[in-house]
Amino acid sequence: MGAVLLESATPVGGHDHQIDRAVEAAPVYAGLSFCFGVRCAQDDLARELDGALAPLRTDAEPSHWYTLVRTANGEVEVRLDGVAVVRARDGWWASRWLMWHVNRAVVDATCEHLLLHAGAVVTRGAGVLIPGAPGAGKSTLVAGLVQRGCGYLTDEVVALAGDPPVVLPYPKALALSARSMDAVNAEPAGTVPLKGKGKRQVVADRLRRGAVAGPAPVRVVIVPRYCAGATTELEAMDPTEALVSLVTNAVNLEHHGVGGIATLAVLAESGACFRLDYADLDDAWRVLDATFERT
Repeated sequence: MGAVLLESATPVGGHDHQIDRAVEAAPVYAGLSFCFGVRCAQDDLARELDGALAPLRTDAEPSHWYTLVRTANGEVEVRLDGVAVVRARDGWWASRWLMWHVNRAVVDATCEHLLLHAGAVVTRGAGVLIPGAPGAGKSTLVAGLVQRGCGYLTDEVVALAGDPPVVLPYPKALALSARSMDAVNAEPAGTVPLKGKGKRQVVADRLRRGAVAGPAPVRVVIVPRYCAGATTELEAMDPTEALVSLVTNAVNLEHHGVGGIATLAVLAESGACFRLDYADLDDAWRVLDATFERT
């Protein structure tokens, strides 16, 4: 195992000169309600992390700081506000766990919005919500749609705000498996090779320049299922089935209670919820583009 998540967070004392060298001009990022900086004294690792986090850059003052520090035994420790959260055998494993921890922190800090485990894109000025469990093909589909002209909002955590619901942008780097990389034909130079489960962090602008979009009202819900070798099929979902899928993929529904269910019911009853089985992104785009034009 390459890293250990320290569930019992460990306060770190003393003075670390590596931190001093990393403070100057350290970049700051914002993921929804989580605003954070990253300090890393290892130049190559700092560049890789900034490449993956670049779409989240902000001029705001950070509320939190991550620091990557090499320990006396050669491991790399990730600290959040001076508290050790991850200890890894090398910088690449530490970077993988930092990216994971950022996503968790974004979710924890953004409780004011209803959150879904979903991707989202924008087409014709409207948002397309793509909920699904890990391995369903969300990120692959999002990447394929972005390559074909859709605006990018997120591939993993959707934040809904307002009435009717609007998707807020969280344009994190897409986490793509080797299979997904092949499907979208992403160039290695456009990725950040963070280790772990074969995933690579791919910035949306490397899929299509200027891909990141702004907030958009939800018009269509697509529940994907990647099936190797399958024929592309798009099937309308009845409101009950659509609501079950949305509720199943809600991250913080317990925080929003009845109001959160009501928000998801509005989406489910819109008449624009579909289940998509796909294996080929060109076929999926042909079917979906025609659907987007009609809705």
